[in-house]
Amino acid sequence: MRRDLRAFHAHLDRALFGRRFCALPRERRTAFVAVPEHVATNTHLHMVLRMAADRKAEFEAMLPDDRSQFWARWAQRGTHKLVPLYDADGWAKYCLKLMTVEGDWFYSDEFLADTAFRSAA
Repeated sequence: MRRDLRAFHAHLDRALFGRRFCALPRERRTAFVAVPEHVATNTHLHMVLRMAADRKAEFEAMLPDDRSQFWARWAQRGTHKLVPLYDADGWAKYCLKLMTVEGDWFYSDEFLADTAFRSAA
């Protein structure tokens, strides 16, 4: 899952910023927190994304529904639901309801080249 998420992150930023997305400052890149749920039975992620304001329309156009080409590359059988975040506390409580192991989530920072933190996986 971590490998796929890393590839998804790079593919997303490449689509939004072009081939030289890696050279962008960290503040400009897409950032997220992703929480896995039901890993043994129905693996899926709950994710909150932050992106540059001037790329929001492009992002929404890339993922209009589950049949978009961008989404199909990552989840041939899966779906997504893209909604604005209005209640951060509610989102966090919902996503963390099944969490029992500390560190059982993904931060986009671990996928950036200049980040000191590296995952063992």
